Amino acid sequence: MSVRLRVERVSEMARVLVVDDRPSIVEVLKMLLEIKGFVVTTCCDGAEVLDHVRNHRPDVIVLDLILPGKNGLAIMKELKADPVLADIPVIAMTARNEKAAEAELYAYSCVMKPFDIHELAQLVQSAVADKKTIGTAR
Repeated sequence: MSVRLRVERVSEMARVLVVDDRPSIVEVLKMLLEIKGFVVTTCCDGAEVLDHVRNHRPDVIVLDLILPGKNGLAIMKELKADPVLADIPVIAMTARNEKAAEAELYAYSCVMKPFDIHELAQLVQSAVADKKTIGTAR
C-alpha cells in the first residue's frame, strides 16, 4: 500500500525540464529540485529542447540562454508561438546582462548567474503555483 501511495504522489508532482550546457549546473539543479519534490528531466543541447518539451510536457522549464544547437531566446520564441506549449513558464538563466532584458519579454522570470539555488527553487515553485492557478481559472 505504501508503494502505491508513493507512485500516486510522484504522478501528481510537477515536472521540470532543466536545460544548460554545463553538466555541473544541470546535476546540482536536478538534485536540488528532486529534493524539493519535483520530477526533473534534463537537456544539454538547445537543439533537443523543443522535441523534449513536446514529448514530456514539463510544467516549468529552467533554461540557460547560451546553448549549443539553438540558443535559449530562440527556444522561448518558438515555445510562445506554439499554442500548445505557450503556457509553459520558462525561468531563463544568463550571465549576460544584455541577454536578460530580451529574455524577460518571453520568460516567467530571468535570473543572473551566479544565482542562489534556493531562490531558483522558490521561483520554480512559484511558477508551478501560478500555472495551476491560471489553469483552474480557464
